[in-house]
Order: sequence, then C-alpha cells, then structure tokens
Amino acid sequence: MKLTDILPLSEWVKLEMEISERSGLDANIFDTEGVRISSDKSWVNPLCPEIKATNKGQSFK
Repeated sequence: MKLTDILPLSEWVKLEMEISERSGLDANIFDTEGVRISSDKSWVNPLCPEIKATNKGQSFK
C-alpha cells in the first residue's frame, strides 16, 4: 500500500504544511521507501537546511 492509495499527494503536502503551521515544527511525511514526499522547504531554524542538504537528511533509511 502507498500513501497515495489513501490520499492524493497534494493532500499529504497540505497536511505537512498544516502540521508545520500549527506546531512551528518542520513536519515531513515519508513514503514507504523512506523518502520525503514533498520538496517543501519550510525551515524553522538554521540547522534544518544543513541536515536536509545531505542524502541522509532526505530519508529515514
């Protein structure tokens, strides 16, 4: 099963953005391969772009 079996990608991206706006945290949703589903770059601090600039920062695997 894939995330898009539940909701379209655009709705997952909206959910990411809503979580970020409500919590003040950089929220990311990952697919079943462990890769972020969106390319949204909402940095909440200067450390986030440093981490996400690496391959390991793009995946949890």
